[in-house]
Amino acid sequence: MSKQKVVVRDGREIEVAGAKVLVPTFPAQSDREIVLENVGPVKRCTLPVPKGGGVVILRGRNGSGKTHVLNAVQALVSGDGSLPVRDGQGRASVEGLGVTLRVGKRAARSGELEVTAIEGGVDPSTLVDPGIQDPEKADAQRVKALLTLARAEARPEQFNGLMPGVELPLGDETDPVKLAAIAKRAYQARARDSEQEAELARREAAALESDPEGYRYDGPTDPQVLQSQLEAATRRKMELEAAARANEAATVRANEALARVRVLSHGHDTKLRLATEQRDAAQAEWDNHERIVADLKQQLADALVRRDDAEKRTEQAAANVESLESAGRTILELEAEVNKASGIVPVDTAAITEAAEAVTAATDNIRKAQLKRQHEAQIQRCREAKVRSSTAGLAARDARDAAAKCDHVLSSLIDTCGTGLRFDGGRLRLATDRGPDELYADLSHGERWRIAIDVCVTSVGAEGLIVIPQEAWEGLDPIAREQIAQHCREVSATAVTAEADACEMSVEVL
Repeated sequence: MSKQKVVVRDGREIEVAGAKVLVPTFPAQSDREIVLENVGPVKRCTLPVPKGGGVVILRGRNGSGKTHVLNAVQALVSGDGSLPVRDGQGRASVEGLGVTLRVGKRAARSGELEVTAIEGGVDPSTLVDPGIQDPEKADAQRVKALLTLARAEARPEQFNGLMPGVELPLGDETDPVKLAAIAKRAYQARARDSEQEAELARREAAALESDPEGYRYDGPTDPQVLQSQLEAATRRKMELEAAARANEAATVRANEALARVRVLSHGHDTKLRLATEQRDAAQAEWDNHERIVADLKQQLADALVRRDDAEKRTEQAAANVESLESAGRTILELEAEVNKASGIVPVDTAAITEAAEAVTAATDNIRKAQLKRQHEAQIQRCREAKVRSSTAGLAARDARDAAAKCDHVLSSLIDTCGTGLRFDGGRLRLATDRGPDELYADLSHGERWRIAIDVCVTSVGAEGLIVIPQEAWEGLDPIAREQIAQHCREVSATAVTAEADACEMSVEVL
């Protein structure tokens, strides 16, 4: 291959794949530089590290070694990776910023890096495309990268304290997205339980708010007072009913006695007189015959027969006399019963009716008072149910708020990167001129690289250095490039990148 000299800017020459290329001189403020030797197709290359920060752009044709230079710079600041040795050479090296990296038969690294590199060796392309198909898992990977770059850490206590009294099953989990997801699910489950409790209590309160007509009772409600009233009314009713039954029985007995008196009194005196006369006559006859028996022994048998007959008639007459005398005594007793019955004071049926109504009223009062007590208890239960519903509703609201704050915890950590990104519903979002809730994954490739580069610049800060892949830089529009350069200058950070150009190799500080 013939040697070609390509003049790109004022500076010294370098040889690239057999062609000499002029290396530009650097501005006066560039007091540090990175020197590469025998890396890939590059024999020697010097890159400035501007003191005030900015974007160092390595320009050159395809295949000129730009990517090898960027990889070498990345290996220098990160400590990872190796250097491809230029054909025909024994070793390659990159030196600068306090560190020397040499690769020959073995790799050796010495020195202490004087600039800040990306935290945790995060690849900025992870923020652009993590290479994961599932959108939520891809955003989770982006979040972890963002938090690493922001030097922010999600801790269990940041989620446990969002709602007092709720223990989260976080265990030893350290993944920030998983921590937020576990906490969010737990708070959402608590919210659902509280919402269900609130709804059940609300329904209970609604069912208890009815006011049946039976509850509208203004009488006494003390059970003892009402029971005493019922017992008194019942006793009065029973006494009147017993008196009425006694009067009725006495009247029946008096009527029966009067009927018997009338039967027994009919011809009683005449019968008694006749019976008495018969008794006296029989006795006289018995006496006469007794004398005849004594005088007339020979007529004894006939006299004895007649005497026996007279004796029988005497006994019969005596029995009649006794019966009539007993009937007389009965008449006197019955007349006394009749006289007693005439003194009974009849029971007023209206009083009995009134007493029965009093018993009914007392019984109804007991029922109404019981209903009123039940209603009052029901009103109290209704109030308690409403309080439970309100309390559970507030707990559900707090749990929903806590669930939402799980995303806010991550968002607040992510926000330290200053990109406007936030975590909501398992996805990274941000406000754009197209809408307030655009998904980060839906941004264009260039827009995502713009944000990723800004995050990395913020992460390394002053005296920091990052490497921007060539394809990322070339995907940015001029405005975005200038904004990134301005950001680097503001924080005194340096970004090294590359861009395809018609010349062999040149360097520009933007």
